[in-house]
Amino acid sequence: MDKYNTLLTCVILGVFLFTECVEEAPVSTPTVTPMPAAKEPVIEPGMVWLHIYNEEKTRNCAFGVATDSYDNVIVVGRVSLENEYDFRMIKYDASGNVLWNKIYDRGHTALGVAVDSNDNIIVTGSFPSGNEIDYLTVKYDPDGTIVWERSYDGGSYDRAWGVAVDSKDHIIVTGESKGADYDYCTIKYDASGNVFWSRKYQGENDDYAFGIATDSQNNIIVTGFSNGDYCTIKYDFKGNTLWEKKYDSGQSDSGRGVATDSDDNIIVVGRSKGVYHTIKYAPDGSMLWGRSYDVAAVNSPEAVATDSHKNIIIVGASSDTTLEEYVGERSNYCVIKYDSDGNVLWMRAYDGGSKDTAEAVATDSADNVIVTGYSFFNGKWSFLTIKYRDDQNGFFSI
Repeated sequence: MDKYNTLLTCVILGVFLFTECVEEAPVSTPTVTPMPAAKEPVIEPGMVWLHIYNEEKTRNCAFGVATDSYDNVIVVGRVSLENEYDFRMIKYDASGNVLWNKIYDRGHTALGVAVDSNDNIIVTGSFPSGNEIDYLTVKYDPDGTIVWERSYDGGSYDRAWGVAVDSKDHIIVTGESKGADYDYCTIKYDASGNVFWSRKYQGENDDYAFGIATDSQNNIIVTGFSNGDYCTIKYDFKGNTLWEKKYDSGQSDSGRGVATDSDDNIIVVGRSKGVYHTIKYAPDGSMLWGRSYDVAAVNSPEAVATDSHKNIIIVGASSDTTLEEYVGERSNYCVIKYDSDGNVLWMRAYDGGSKDTAEAVATDSADNVIVTGYSFFNGKWSFLTIKYRDDQNGFFSI
């Protein structure tokens, strides 16, 4: 089997984790094992707070998190009941109290969130349009009132996965757009929602962009996978390609998230050879180091962030089970923090007793770490957001 076809093995975890949360569960059959019973949530050592949202809808799945200048936390995702799907956005204060909870009820999925210099909130994702799916990007003010919304129709299937904001409050979204094959599609808007430019990347086969970040020069970095490899592209602020880097382990590799540090270094995380694999690039694209970490039998890294000390935090899901058990029943949040040289500082797992999947990570002004995703709790898929202290005192719990 060629490497492109084996890519399906590499990305099946991420695809399944997305669809398991947003599609209705099949009617029970003899081949389906019931979910294990969830535990009551407990504030563990090293946590500042933990919050579960599982009201109203049967499936509540968070996919994005960001912080603002007051260290408020914004979590976005999708809630669904049968075939009805809605954006859900929750804003917490720094202590974990809910400031407001908004729904955008037009059949949408929120997958990414960013905050600008005025604490406006930008959410991106997708929505159904006839027989197609299109990008949807919505800008909210700090109180959750819609400022504007923009869609993108590439003519077929288009899904935005990530959003970033630069120093001029310009907004850049990325994802996939289907033509003859799936391609990276990146769009830059000004603060008023006017399109500056759009760029597509067309590799040999299907190309899917998942992560996006900006640096201090307002350059834009996009990562994902192309033809079975990590594929990371750096654009300047005008949309000109500065460089493109592939990572090929010889097996299937899937880039999932990207972040930059205060020196404009670029950190990419994804799945390679079945483990968490993190790469740090210099601004010119030269590789500084790579780190692989085999947390458990099954590993599904999803996102990365950096803090003010250039430390690196990656999150995802891991399980000491077979792939079949992992997909069907059991996983834990996994959080790993590296220093700027790639040395592990600490690791944490959250085990809710059933299926727990971390999808996104952010840091605040005190370098606390905020992780969000979803957990099967009280018979429902639920938003699960945890704030960890920066200093875990060498805590290892994996």
